[in-house]
Amino acid sequence: MILSGALIFIISLNFSSYETQNVSKINSSNLTMMFTGDVMLSRGVTEALKSNVNVFNDLTPLFKSSDMVVVNLEGPFTRATNPTKSSYFFQVNPEYAQLLTENHIKVAFLANNHIMDYGKDYL
Repeated sequence: MILSGALIFIISLNFSSYETQNVSKINSSNLTMMFTGDVMLSRGVTEALKSNVNVFNDLTPLFKSSDMVVVNLEGPFTRATNPTKSSYFFQVNPEYAQLLTENHIKVAFLANNHIMDYGKDYL
């Protein structure tokens, strides 16, 4: 639903000589990573979230087939009410943060133009 227009890249990397205790649970020599575009969980998506709709539902099987899913989070998880910008500001209620982990999203990039919409205290 929210990522319908996003381009998803699947990269298979060969780590046959890579050894570390932190990735000991990887049983093969391949690591599959998926990268998405912007993930925006505010504005019109908020109403779906309030209705307990899993907005990632169509993508969850694809995400689970990957070792790591990386998204660009478009807006901070915050309950702040005073944006620092005068137009186009996004925020997501923190109660929805678990949607990322529940849908196999392991990394969320925060380096974008909306992550500071409510200032550094709400990053």
